Amino acid sequence: MTSRRRTGWPTWSTALLVLAGMLLLGCHLDNNVTPREGALEGKVFDVSGQPLQYVLVSWSLDRTRWGRSDATGKFALEGIAFGEQTFVAEKAGYRATTFRAAIYSGATSVLQKVVLETASFDFRDIKVEKVSATSALVTWKTTDYTNGIIEFGENESFGRTVREPDQQYATVHSLEITDLKPNTKYFFRIVAARQNRPAETSSGHSFVTVAPYDDRELPATPRGVTAALTEQPNTVTIFWNPNSERDLKGYRVYRSESMVGGFTAIEGILIAKGQERFLDAGVVTGKKYYYRVSAVDLAGNESGPSEAVSMLIPGTLTQEVTWIRANSPYLLSGDLTIDRTGILRIDPGVEVLVADSDALRAGNPAKVEVTVRGTLVASAGQDFPIVFSSARPTPAAGDWGGISFLANPSPESALVNVTLAYADTGLTLTNATGTFADTRIHHCRTGIFATQNQGPRLASLTLEICQNGIVWSGNTNPEMVDCTLFHCLNGVNSFNNDGLSFTGNNLLEYTGYGLITNETGGSLIIRNNLFVSSLGVGLQILSRSPTVEYNTFDSPYAIRIDQGTMPIRKNILVADRSPGGAGMKGIEHLGGAPSLPVFGPNAVTGFPSGKDYVGCASSPGSLATRPLFMKDESEDSYDYRLKTAFPDGGDPWGINRERAPR
Repeated sequence: MTSRRRTGWPTWSTALLVLAGMLLLGCHLDNNVTPREGALEGKVFDVSGQPLQYVLVSWSLDRTRWGRSDATGKFALEGIAFGEQTFVAEKAGYRATTFRAAIYSGATSVLQKVVLETASFDFRDIKVEKVSATSALVTWKTTDYTNGIIEFGENESFGRTVREPDQQYATVHSLEITDLKPNTKYFFRIVAARQNRPAETSSGHSFVTVAPYDDRELPATPRGVTAALTEQPNTVTIFWNPNSERDLKGYRVYRSESMVGGFTAIEGILIAKGQERFLDAGVVTGKKYYYRVSAVDLAGNESGPSEAVSMLIPGTLTQEVTWIRANSPYLLSGDLTIDRTGILRIDPGVEVLVADSDALRAGNPAKVEVTVRGTLVASAGQDFPIVFSSARPTPAAGDWGGISFLANPSPESALVNVTLAYADTGLTLTNATGTFADTRIHHCRTGIFATQNQGPRLASLTLEICQNGIVWSGNTNPEMVDCTLFHCLNGVNSFNNDGLSFTGNNLLEYTGYGLITNETGGSLIIRNNLFVSSLGVGLQILSRSPTVEYNTFDSPYAIRIDQGTMPIRKNILVADRSPGGAGMKGIEHLGGAPSLPVFGPNAVTGFPSGKDYVGCASSPGSLATRPLFMKDESEDSYDYRLKTAFPDGGDPWGINRERAPR
């Protein structure tokens, strides 16, 4: 162990030093003052507890006061000023360590243990950035890949820490220290380690947080903003995750009816810290609202706006509202009822996604339904159809209730070029008024249910993959024109109607039946339709006497008549799609009359002998010849138009259309 103290200075140097000391102590030259000095002894160890030799320990205020440790780690310093002093311990290959000790006049202070850490990397560019009233960002670099923590506190005992993510090793580092007091000095140091190596500690540093009203640091933007409905009508709840700033004052909620702008603070109020939710009762049924949230601190600094969330307001619509394409999609989370005074207009290209449960718990609480008692105008061109569908990622039939027109008095109502998908009943018409055309309905349990309507007309509709395509019941003179039903278990069930006009339709790939009819009276026409399936019955007539003419059937069981005699003429019945290429029955009558009813003339071919007419007979002029269809020379398997007039050009039988079935 060695120590060093300067001695033997020249007399004039000693005099000057004494004079300076006396002046600093505020003493007169003739005072007799004893220097207030003491000594320090201690031992130095590494982190494993082994003593360290050749460690240089010096007084930070006068580095000429130093000592070097011996083999036992012991060091000694003399001539140290009275009071709390700071010392530095240094050794090659180890990180310099600063420590403090109390020195007493004429006495030797003893430190039991000073610990030096190895220095396998360097800390560089330790900086404090973005200091606010309640936070500070500390950045630093290391010369090797490390992971660490910041120890900090209001004194050099620290007491709090903030940590980098586990197993995240880097050379460039930053950590934010939060929840600080304004206008307060904080001390900190960094403790870091390489992977699977001992921790090493940086030198100490400090910073001072600013006073609240000197703060220019913006609060963090609120996260987790969500909009939700309750069972209370015309009310939206907005809630979000709390901010962590100590000087946070509250939040502002902004609302707009457009995604692209026009956000204004709701009522100019500030939501208090700790109340991270807002109940908006100033909304209108049928409108879509967008919400953003910002945070405000005590200094008045306001964060940027959060990501926008939206909510379409369900309930009872009593005024005019328009849904525009720019705000699409519209997520409907509860029943929407358009009252008699209400008008909903939907622009082309709008997509409406319907939830699979009713947030309002109204009507059928398990289904979201759209009910029209006033006016709904959803009319689009082919390029931008309007879509109503399920909001579920994997939708299924019955996810929502569908659209119902119930005694709506407005003839302005329309569904034109609209798609309805995954509903229980896609479209319900009850004593309804309006235009329903060029609409596609798919994956519904029932495509359309129509009852108690006066002269309803369905035109150019497409129904696909529905359990039941269309159900007509109790209507007066219903009309169905140029519609296509594809892959429906049952096509059209028409009963108890006064009149029926069923013309130019395509019933394709049904499993049960294509069309079943049982009307009460009126004019009944089934003309120019196409029935194609490898299963099921094409046309079943339970009673009454419709006129059945100019239809084409390609089905194993074409026409079944339970009772009655009616004109069935100029139809073409083939069995191309039947399993094995042979049909089961062409025309069958189940009435059991003593004399066979006679139908015709028709062309019936492809059925076994005696199965072309069952329980009935063919009229003179009937044929058993298969005509030439367009599909025979094209790739369109459903093009049953005639290649040449059949049986003659003056009055060809079978479907007569300008275009192929859709």
